[in-house]
Amino acid sequence: MALLGNAAMVAWHNLAPGKESDHDEWHAREHLFERVAIPGFRRGRRCRSTHGNEAYFLMYEVDSLATLTSSAYRERLNDPTSWSQQIIPTICDMTRTLCRIEASQSRGLGTHLLTIRLTANPDQREHLVGWLTNLVLAELHTHTGITGAHLLRGDAEASGEPTDEMRLRGGGDRCADLILLVEAYQSAVLESLTGGPLATPQLLEHGANNTCQVGLYRVAQIVSEADLDQNSSA
Repeated sequence: MALLGNAAMVAWHNLAPGKESDHDEWHAREHLFERVAIPGFRRGRRCRSTHGNEAYFLMYEVDSLATLTSSAYRERLNDPTSWSQQIIPTICDMTRTLCRIEASQSRGLGTHLLTIRLTANPDQREHLVGWLTNLVLAELHTHTGITGAHLLRGDAEASGEPTDEMRLRGGGDRCADLILLVEAYQSAVLESLTGGPLATPQLLEHGANNTCQVGLYRVAQIVSEADLDQNSSA
């Protein structure tokens, strides 16, 4: 089993102080379901930080990159609900990236997630992508405690298109270049990776520059297409 579809939207962000409860209720009851209801969206998840710079990590798995540039998705981005208009201005420090899935391997969903954002040195990009792909497909997902590993490649041009939601956040969203995601059922397993095969010196040796950003997250909620009917009848 791998990620659903061939593309994903991933985001990291913080919140204004004291807004966590309001944000989580909005995201749990409205926003996740609104997004997964868009044609081509397969599954969404919200994660909370246990160690890292940003408090939240979000991910939506979709059919293709075209799903993320479709009129249906852009209509939602440019017509936020009244509840969204209350919450989105409290979101800050946003990194939001539309991605192609380069490699993905899993044995189901994990409860803990490691995210590593990397930027490749221009002359070493393909070497770095090849090395990370081999890690994902041939090594990481076989480790004890790990349920999946995925490599995503960001599309800066598609990610930078302005929207009303971006305006509500104050603009200036950042974009990630390469993203390595590792899922596990124990957080300690992920912590050990950052001191071993995924330690920063290893990443630099294989072509990443020195701006690697590491975060550890706990999965708080997952919504898939199968949940939509249940939500509408609840």
